[in-house]
Amino acid sequence: MKYEIKQNHYIVAGHSFTIEADEMILNKLSEYEPFRDEVQKEDVFKMTIKTSSPNLNTKMIVDNQWERDNTSSICGHTSDGHFFFKYQWQHKPIVCLITDQQYTRGTAYLTGYEPTLAINMAMIVLYSHATAHLMTTIIHTSAIAYKQHAYLFIGLSGTGKSTHSQLWLSNINDTSLINDDKPVIRIHENGRIMLYGSPWSGKLKCYRNVSYPVGAIVKLKQAAYNKISKLNKIEAYVALLHCIYGKRWDKSIADALHNIECTLVDTLPIYQLECLPDKEAALLCKETITENI
Repeated sequence: MKYEIKQNHYIVAGHSFTIEADEMILNKLSEYEPFRDEVQKEDVFKMTIKTSSPNLNTKMIVDNQWERDNTSSICGHTSDGHFFFKYQWQHKPIVCLITDQQYTRGTAYLTGYEPTLAINMAMIVLYSHATAHLMTTIIHTSAIAYKQHAYLFIGLSGTGKSTHSQLWLSNINDTSLINDDKPVIRIHENGRIMLYGSPWSGKLKCYRNVSYPVGAIVKLKQAAYNKISKLNKIEAYVALLHCIYGKRWDKSIADALHNIECTLVDTLPIYQLECLPDKEAALLCKETITENI
């Protein structure tokens, strides 16, 4: 069966974007459906998905590379003025994303291995860099809603972010999960800081098109006791550096992310919770961070 090339339009955190791909690929992007918009609006960016290798008559120069968990990443620029991002999953290539320097147009070339993961990785890169100058960023967190406010639990991998969210859901009434991996935080022109659901929620599939004002951010740290304290601005800024990703060696992106992080630190209460994975930790956290709500 031959499939047509089509375009789907989406809105995440108020930012519109378009994905152009074979209809068969678009039909598999079920996690994006809650964010689907039938009317095309002015796009922040457009991504084209191709199931082929890039045919470039240009030199690719590596600027940075790193490994995290099962992912290997290489990014750089081409001699004709584009940026590229190459990703491997479990040591197998899955996608090469080529973008313009403003991140408004990108093409993701899939290898065929783990195609959904490949599309999501390319989308996360394009979305986060295209929206950074709009005071918007994807943040690595598990986020819950309580009494119409969002509360974000951040920390290094393995510190228990998802576990702590589940403790709230199990023991605190009127709590719901917003996103368990990569929601979007946006600072609006009126200064209001909002958290939005996204199509990127990790292993726990939670793709909710919802938004809440942010009440607080909590950095988790494993301990043999439960104790919560408010971070000073320097400590809070450092904590945010570990959960907001971007090309910090690119001055324009680094400046945009710095502006976002400074605003979050200056505006929001940011805590550290040293804790056990138990009900008492969730109750202590709730009593402290929601006392003014």
